[in-house]
Amino acid sequence: MKLSTHIASQRVRLGEERTIRMLREIGFDAYDYSVMPGGGGPEDHPVFQDGWREHVRALRALSDEIGIECNQSHAPFPTRKTDEPEDGPYNAGIMERIIRAMEAAAMLGAKVIVVHSVKAMPYLGREEYWRDLNLDIFRSLAPYAKRFGIRIGLEDLFNYDSARRTYIEATGMHPAEMCAMLEALGDDCFTVCLDLGHAQLAGYSVPDYIRFLGRDRLGALHVHDNYGRGDDHLPPFSGMMKWNEVACALGEIDYRGDFTLECERFVKKMPETLIPSAMRYLHDISREVMKMIEEHRPA
Repeated sequence: MKLSTHIASQRVRLGEERTIRMLREIGFDAYDYSVMPGGGGPEDHPVFQDGWREHVRALRALSDEIGIECNQSHAPFPTRKTDEPEDGPYNAGIMERIIRAMEAAAMLGAKVIVVHSVKAMPYLGREEYWRDLNLDIFRSLAPYAKRFGIRIGLEDLFNYDSARRTYIEATGMHPAEMCAMLEALGDDCFTVCLDLGHAQLAGYSVPDYIRFLGRDRLGALHVHDNYGRGDDHLPPFSGMMKWNEVACALGEIDYRGDFTLECERFVKKMPETLIPSAMRYLHDISREVMKMIEEHRPA
């Protein structure tokens, strides 16, 4: 199991090469090359600019040279906005960007790229419609996953009911529905990326969710914490997550994926000079959780 971290905020602040070198020096085994914008719009990521393949090849060469892997990625999202006319241009172009992100991630060596399902309201009462729409989208991406040699990770997501100020179900949020989607897709180019913080925010027992999925379905993680009231993306041990129980469940199922942090908000507003210290802290506490996981693996 490799220790990895999402680098979207760091790449904007420090640049990609400096970020990757910093992570290697701290002791990370890998990084999550998330192909998401840094605040200037969907095209501000290097993968959506001219010469992107040369840029990605250079990052791969650097990673190989210093001994760090790209293990995982995250496609741009949302996968679709509303059906209003103003969102038409975005909807028309997003699939092309997702496919390019898949190719870039595969070039870097990533094993999994997370692609968000479409989240939309109203959801309750239209569950079948949204499920079928998402299955169609994922099926359309399967040939590209096979061509590039990468798996698509289905993530547990939630909808937010702004009128009632509460989180509600979304496609694939319920563990049984997530498993049913995998079965309906029926292709080993799909796996589950369990977002631990999302599962907790939705009110599930995270250890039970892990055990429900089991080793064969659970291929990747988004690791972060919260207090059950907001999607805070806090470091482990900073919220209400019971990390000893989570580690026990991951060990019991003999989880074979990586330990990939998604604690962007922890570092996003820090002074640039403190980013290395923050990442070192994340490294150290993550190694402790990973040690706990190893202690609970089958003999």
